[in-house]
Amino acid sequence: MSTGSTEIDTADPITKDDFDELRKKLVTELRRFEARVPFEDFVEDFVQDLCVSLPSKRLKKIKTSVEALYFEKNKAEKAATTGKVSKGKGGKAKLHMEVDRDVLSAVALDDYDELDDFM
Repeated sequence: MSTGSTEIDTADPITKDDFDELRKKLVTELRRFEARVPFEDFVEDFVQDLCVSLPSKRLKKIKTSVEALYFEKNKAEKAATTGKVSKGKGGKAKLHMEVDRDVLSAVALDDYDELDDFM
């Protein structure tokens, strides 16, 4: 691992746009490792670590978005392996992975109330 300072290391996001920019940079950096065997386990642990402090309402929104992504991805993979193409408007199967970035945002400042965590 590099010990030099990068844009990600020095980022101090405040606005939604700042966090969006940081997310894009993180995704770009992490995508370099997608082909490596431990990457999938890393992503699972990373997401879990990011979500552990979020309130249950936000986790439910994230769960819904990830499940939708799963179903779309699963449908596309099944179509690719069986050779059956779902005939839609365009006649070709296509994977629609539009994700609500607000929902997947690791920092949910607008929904967080530390008193909710109080017994």
